[in-house]
Amino acid sequence: SDSENWEIMPIHQIKFEPLQDTPQKKYKLNLNPKSKTKFLNFYNHLSKMNFTKGKFIFLARSINRFSKAKENEEESEQLVDFITCLESLYSSKEQQLSYRFAIRVAMVLGQTPEDKNMLQEFILQTYDLRSKVVHGDELPDIEVTGKKVDLINANNMLERISRDSIKIFLTLIENVENKEEIHKEIDKSIFDLKLQNKFSEIIKKLELIPIRFD
Repeated sequence: SDSENWEIMPIHQIKFEPLQDTPQKKYKLNLNPKSKTKFLNFYNHLSKMNFTKGKFIFLARSINRFSKAKENEEESEQLVDFITCLESLYSSKEQQLSYRFAIRVAMVLGQTPEDKNMLQEFILQTYDLRSKVVHGDELPDIEVTGKKVDLINANNMLERISRDSIKIFLTLIENVENKEEIHKEIDKSIFDLKLQNKFSEIIKKLELIPIRFD
């Protein structure tokens, strides 16, 4: 997170530098040959995209909200930002039920039935926390698989889920006209093993660590 700047701007203006408000020591990002190749491929991939219009606008909004979440020092507001970041990816134009939102996240990122159930449960509970923040209610700890999760750890998990989701959607959006087509695939994947395998292959290709609640 120190070396990733998700702020949306014309690609020629992007400066890939560590983000530190008050650096205490000289900071240098070292890349081995494999990491350097991956970094350059990612940069070239982004250079071809126009985030200011067309089908990539929703991704720009999601990335921008992710950036705000990372900058926000207020934990409750950070949670709101991460959930909004995910809604930009997984919610459709029509009114969305929290259940559909949560199950879409679970179907894309969950690698086993157990993982999917836990992800869905986690997203539903953090979505409810977001509503409590908006309405000024007290924020209780949530509970996933019998374990209590405080706000700090919930935000840490939401950061991982948001970051991985953005990377996956950057891949999914390439060969479709809009995010609604992606949503149709996600919804069909509940009963389609081939589509489930498609999401798993993307996770492997991007070398993402499966999200678990151990």
